[in-house]
Amino acid sequence: MRYFNPIVLALLVLISCKKKEELFLSTPPGVPGNTIIESFEEIAVVPYFDFRTSANVKLTLTDDQLAFYHIYYGEGEKYLLGSYNSKSRIGFIDLVVPTYLSELILVRNAGGSKSTHSVSINGDLADFSYQSRNNKSGCVDVLYAVNNQRGFYIFDNTTGNYEETVLPNLTGGGSIACALDQENGYLYYNVNRTMYRYVINTGAFETVFTSNPFNGSYPRLEYKDGFFYMSNGSKMYVVDASNNQVTQTYNISGFINSAGGGDLAFASDGQLYLACFSGLYKFTNFNTGTNTASITRVSAENFPYQLTSMAIDRHDDIYVGTNESNSKLIRMTIQDGSHEIVKTYNHKINDLTAWRCESADISTVDTDGDGVLDVDDDYPNDAEEAYDIFTPSDIGWGSYAFEDLYPGYGDFDFNDLVISYRAIQVANSNNEVTRLKLIYKVKAIGASYKNGFALQLPISENLISSVTGYNITNGSSLDLNDKGLENNQSSPVIIIIDNAFNNGRYGACSGVEGDEITIDVDFINPVSQVDLNLDDFNYFIFRTDNRGHEVHLKGFLPTDLADLSLFGSFDDGSSALGDSYYVSETGLPWGLHVIHDFRQMQEKEDIINGYNYFVNWAQSNGNQFPDWYKDNSGYRNTSKICLQ
Repeated sequence: MRYFNPIVLALLVLISCKKKEELFLSTPPGVPGNTIIESFEEIAVVPYFDFRTSANVKLTLTDDQLAFYHIYYGEGEKYLLGSYNSKSRIGFIDLVVPTYLSELILVRNAGGSKSTHSVSINGDLADFSYQSRNNKSGCVDVLYAVNNQRGFYIFDNTTGNYEETVLPNLTGGGSIACALDQENGYLYYNVNRTMYRYVINTGAFETVFTSNPFNGSYPRLEYKDGFFYMSNGSKMYVVDASNNQVTQTYNISGFINSAGGGDLAFASDGQLYLACFSGLYKFTNFNTGTNTASITRVSAENFPYQLTSMAIDRHDDIYVGTNESNSKLIRMTIQDGSHEIVKTYNHKINDLTAWRCESADISTVDTDGDGVLDVDDDYPNDAEEAYDIFTPSDIGWGSYAFEDLYPGYGDFDFNDLVISYRAIQVANSNNEVTRLKLIYKVKAIGASYKNGFALQLPISENLISSVTGYNITNGSSLDLNDKGLENNQSSPVIIIIDNAFNNGRYGACSGVEGDEITIDVDFINPVSQVDLNLDDFNYFIFRTDNRGHEVHLKGFLPTDLADLSLFGSFDDGSSALGDSYYVSETGLPWGLHVIHDFRQMQEKEDIINGYNYFVNWAQSNGNQFPDWYKDNSGYRNTSKICLQ
């Protein structure tokens, strides 16, 4: 249903009012299962439940020395949020995280001495303090790669171009598994039953052992503290590197969909990870009594490539190679498996391992003199900017999904307009925000109406110097001022897109996203993070040919140009008096924010038919299945969801 006949819809509303009222009263909010829910509009929720999947957390951070922090969040699935400089000794940073989280992960780098810390979230607060210092900063890693055609390479990521150096062909034959003993300078690789090593300082090849537990080739190999970790499928052996004796056997438990291929790698904190076709996993428990190693999937779903290899560098960035004759090198976040292709080579990559820089390689240069070393500074040549804060992560995407028949009920497939977003706060060395960089893509258009997409910021227009990058094609129907903001608004409104049809492909499951639209919001002076709570950004859609017809997320205010006469009509239960907005008579929304890359519904498929625990989440006031949107086992009915 995309257009509605007002007379027909009015009759439907009158007929359905009693039914909805009875359901809402007979099904206590927060107690799922009392009634079989067959459609979205039958969900009963408490009035104040806002359907948010994200929450704001204020992290207070105290450090008596100069240190640089990378801030992550998650239990199983994690995101890189950004960075923090302790130059001010005490301060805070506002973060937006999923509602299901209970802790933040801080990676502290003080002169190159890295440590990892878990910080509990208490309500909307998290506190951390540290007293210590070492002397070391940062440096650049290189990746070693091997393949089954005897190829041997170094990939240099100094400039981000990943240029390769070709090393001598592997002695003994091609290999699909390699690992690095950095302390002794050995690159180990396996050929069938034989373990070889390459001596990095001399360039010599040596035969080490002529047998292994698999009695042949295996795809996964890692080295740590004198032991090899050899794995294939759901089996892993820990082998003493000095005598080739198996010290422990594990059956790996927790794979989803597939246990094939991939590789193992240790992160800087000693955490062991595994990447294969079915996703990125972390090892959560080793039970030597039962010989079981438990893993939890970190990524939300399967990868689109067959992975052959895995390496983790000093910054805990993951690199993987793909199973193709011309392999792709992919950078992946350790927090959630978000990934991007960084290079395609004219040969295969069967395995990777990372050389992590050492103390003597450290640079202590601070080119712009802002107190942040170049190796930690996202803007090393700009004293006014130092680092980025991301929502939801540095290469991940969040989503806004809308129904556009407001104030009437639609089909609740939430695909009328789906927007992917990534928000970046650019901060200076004093942790103040100098500008916003907001990136959007039209992901799906399942509507017939032409809709625009806009944002109202929770700050004064007087703080903004300019807004650029918006995509307006029907400019005559909109009134913008010299700053690029909409006129006649008491709070600044940015028209991001005036007509989504000019920015994306029509269809709920077209599989083709629109081009990226990057909005730059420059401030006259640096703005406190307190004033820029991204979880309070007021996103909405509006009719291209009727600017006043706005649709916001539940509970968010209309702008000054909204048509308030829509409140209380058809299925809307909003109040123009200000106690509720954009909410149905039974507390339901017309828009959703998912702090993840949302897989939208197929056309005319109710969202509850694709996401099996959406109802549990909503009726429990968000307490049950707060991660309902993931691809965990049993969470999705994939026959109803767009999988592109």
